[in-house]
Amino acid sequence: MTDCQCSLAVYVQPRRPGDSPLQKFALSAAAVEGRSGVPSANITFPARVLTNWCCKENPLRLGVFQRLN
Repeated sequence: MTDCQCSLAVYVQPRRPGDSPLQKFALSAAAVEGRSGVPSANITFPARVLTNWCCKENPLRLGVFQRLN
């Protein structure tokens, strides 16, 4: 997370252009499966709905960040 600015938003499906997210989450760094600095979030859903997740990543410096596939 030191090389990337990440954001996570959840939208109700079907998502239409201009829709506001149901929730946005602050991401923090976690250690997962031997890797450190993995973006993570604590998520609690207010209702049972079909959702679409949108994770955006932007490098803080060019050439040092590799996008996840």
